[in-house]
Amino acid sequence: MEGAPRDNSLGVSGLSSTRRNRSRRKERIFHTWLSHLVSEIRDAAQAIAAGKQARGWQRTDATIQFFLWDRLTFNHLCRLMGRHLLRVQSRAPIPGVETSLMSWLFPGDTMLQDADYIGRDSPLTIVADAINALLAAPIPHHYALVEVAHAYFPERLRRADGTQWEFRVNRFYRDPLSDQIPSERGHEIWNRRSPFRSGDYQTHRQTVRDVVASKLSAMLAVVERLTNDLQDHLTAEAPTVNAIFNLGKRLDTVPEDGQILYQHARLMAAAQKLDSLGFFIFCV
Repeated sequence: MEGAPRDNSLGVSGLSSTRRNRSRRKERIFHTWLSHLVSEIRDAAQAIAAGKQARGWQRTDATIQFFLWDRLTFNHLCRLMGRHLLRVQSRAPIPGVETSLMSWLFPGDTMLQDADYIGRDSPLTIVADAINALLAAPIPHHYALVEVAHAYFPERLRRADGTQWEFRVNRFYRDPLSDQIPSERGHEIWNRRSPFRSGDYQTHRQTVRDVVASKLSAMLAVVERLTNDLQDHLTAEAPTVNAIFNLGKRLDTVPEDGQILYQHARLMAAAQKLDSLGFFIFCV
């Protein structure tokens, strides 16, 4: 006698519920991180403006420029914004913080880019684009971030004995011909596992943080050297923080359909102007 067929509906339902919970957790973590980022930027802008005002500066507004090393990072942030757009546009976990305007900086597939963010006054700079266009360095195959920072660095990072500062990143946390940390390292932390017998996942997580900090320091060193070398040719200025975290230009008494057409026309005009200029964006 054949046994009764086994009912797998509960298992499938449980698996789907687990996946939904993981997705919601990732969404919540991303929104929380974004909220803290916006909050810290606003606090820093207020402190800078107060310092400028105390010193009698005429222009007291704080400016901001986001430096990303490669376009892969920018595209990934755009995917995250598109994937969690409804959450980003909802109420932030920190009172008084508005995260929805960050979606204009990294527009997803369903977002219309802001015309102010693709011109020469854009708040975003892809540093690797400038490096690949301007720099000739003795680095084979691929201009990786750490290698570029070791070959092209500001003079202040040279020690008194003539040696230079090193940005040390273990090969275990590097991906050949890429500037990304191997995705396996992130999955290990997410699953609370460590690839090392001598340390738990918290030690592994702290090591990843140290690697990220080292790579960020390397990128800032390259940006500083670029700024020093190009200071006589840089004419664009970084936008103010208030300009970034406020609604863009809109037409009065015009319905939403008309607003979309207006923003699209601005975007096309800015893109045409950028193509005619034919250079990368590098603001200070």
